[in-house]
Amino acid sequence: MSFANYSLIALAIVVIVVAVILVRRSRVPSATGRGVSRILDRGWQYYFTPTTLEPPGTVFRIDAEHKRYLVDTLPVQAQIGEEAFGESKESVASNLGILARFLGLKDVNINIGASKTEQLIFKMDKPQREVLNDRDLDRVLQPFLTNLEYRVDNRYFVIRESRRAMGITHHLTRAQVDDLGGKVSLANRLALEGTLFKSEQSGEFQLEKKFDRPMRIMFLPEEIKAVSVGFARVKPELGRAPVTETLVWEEG
Repeated sequence: MSFANYSLIALAIVVIVVAVILVRRSRVPSATGRGVSRILDRGWQYYFTPTTLEPPGTVFRIDAEHKRYLVDTLPVQAQIGEEAFGESKESVASNLGILARFLGLKDVNINIGASKTEQLIFKMDKPQREVLNDRDLDRVLQPFLTNLEYRVDNRYFVIRESRRAMGITHHLTRAQVDDLGGKVSLANRLALEGTLFKSEQSGEFQLEKKFDRPMRIMFLPEEIKAVSVGFARVKPELGRAPVTETLVWEEG
């Protein structure tokens, strides 16, 4: 066989390999398909429970015992807009223990694996987003910080954004359901809390909770922390910093 023939065979093999790669890539679900459409930025948190309270501008602290206390609600107006993303699935970094608390399952038997942080998949019903811009927040936050009785053993936060909706549906795997106490136990407890629980043909489970009015479900905080060291009786200078971890607390 001539060199030219070997070259043609090698070229044909390369073309076939490239074609296979392109076909496989084309089969990957798009970001707007039935899979997870968007992963929320790290730092988004579940409220302790669905609520009409604690809008953007709310300041709270978490003490050394992981107890959370409301400090104040700043006099600032958030911008409000509807979100199209709620029409498809999203995910947020949290853990099943926090989700159980959010759903009102305070006495559910949770396995130790439920405390690890993972991406929880959900879908919101008619979601709205409330947002504060830097100028409006700084205008009320700076005078507030001047008079704040800052406790060095506490962590302070201000809510920058929140998301509210008429309902939320969580999509859990069988392993996640098992970590929440098992299918039968979870179904019975959720029924008492008014949450619909059902299994899907895909092997997933749905937890569907509806509200009779828009309720705040998630919020994005910034941490209020020292940006300079105070000496002797001098109070440290305070500023804002992004939050990237899942906050764990109980109500004080």
